[in-house]
Amino acid sequence: MGAANALAGLSSGFVQSGGASQTAAADGAGGRSQLASLVAAGLILLTGAFLAPLFEDLPQATLAAIVIVAVAGFFDFGELRRFVRVRRSAIVFAGLGLAGVLVLGVLQGLIVAAGLALVYVVARLSRPSVGALARDPATGAWGRVDRHPDWTAPDGVVVVRSDGPLLYPNANAVKDRVLALAAAAVEPHAVALDLEESTELDIQTADALGELADALRRDGIELRLAVVHTPALEVLTRSGVAERVRIEPSLDDAVRDQPVDA
Repeated sequence: MGAANALAGLSSGFVQSGGASQTAAADGAGGRSQLASLVAAGLILLTGAFLAPLFEDLPQATLAAIVIVAVAGFFDFGELRRFVRVRRSAIVFAGLGLAGVLVLGVLQGLIVAAGLALVYVVARLSRPSVGALARDPATGAWGRVDRHPDWTAPDGVVVVRSDGPLLYPNANAVKDRVLALAAAAVEPHAVALDLEESTELDIQTADALGELADALRRDGIELRLAVVHTPALEVLTRSGVAERVRIEPSLDDAVRDQPVDA
């Protein structure tokens, strides 16, 4: 396709591009290779040379009907029903995309749908679910307190996990949520933040963790970071945050009152 457009530009030809309706028509006619395009090109040349008067007064509605018939097979109602069954937001975005295309046009409608999807993704990233953790008495596994009310939370230490990586859009929201959980706990002396979901950290997130450590320290609470991946640890070290907080390889180590190497 790129070569065809390069040659078209050098010879004052038309820009070459693919189209859904053309592809659907070729597929419906049994096309399985580029030979179908060559045959179509030959028929177009013959039509333009000898049959053009027959199509000169063809109503646009007839051409539209040909396109509609060609793309009618694109509507997969079974897949739409699956969207509704699995996640309602997917069918909402599909409906918004369809409405945008019908009202504004193809390109504008797709831009609107993509923009709304981007806003939705940013909103999800900026407000991750943050909760306190407890330990399974039988296996020692960690899980959310609100999902496992019968599990045991460690005494004096608030263990917190974000259900998503820490990024600059959500760093302040996570910091505020951790402070709220610490304030709601009964006389905690430490907060252990699980960073397993955060493979890397940006500058804003490192700064937010430093601010979190300072805010907790003013209340006499120590911030401990657990399961810090090497790229994230490098950022914390270069930013100076690693010198101000206790970093442990696991949550079990972070809830101990004494560091592992003590």
